[in-house]
Amino acid sequence: MDESYPIRQARDDDMDEVAEIIRRAWQPILAFHEQNMGSELFATLHSEWGKRIGDKVRRDREQYPDWFFVAEAREHGEVIAFIKFQMDRARGIGTVGLNAVAPEFQGRGSHRTWSASS
Repeated sequence: MDESYPIRQARDDDMDEVAEIIRRAWQPILAFHEQNMGSELFATLHSEWGKRIGDKVRRDREQYPDWFFVAEAREHGEVIAFIKFQMDRARGIGTVGLNAVAPEFQGRGSHRTWSASS
């Protein structure tokens, strides 16, 4: 198991880094949508997207702190990835929500088996 990227529960002070990871990691997706719908429509539908997504992850973390985790680069403690998920233990169902890896760290990890009790 690669211990270079420890996973821990997210804290309030992680949310600025999480919002920045989203903005950078999802940039190719947004560029694709802008290309397909045109700049004018894209700007109308997605104005202030970066601020809105930052506000959303902060609200999600406040509302569901047990479902929000981050990965850090051990060498400098920087948050490099995050995941929000929901678990319904009674029904045995889990749902992965928002997630992203900082572009400069994408493809560097290894498969890791993890459970909420880890």
